[in-house]
Amino acid sequence: MATRAGHAVVPLTFSVDGEAISQVAEWVERGH
Repeated sequence: MATRAGHAVVPLTFSVDGEAISQVAEWVERGH
């Protein structure tokens, strides 16, 4: 099972695209 840190790595991976901001917001709202 992936830990919180592991989940955080996902959005950070494509943060360069700028979409990470939207993704992170969704992940946080979902409870990730």
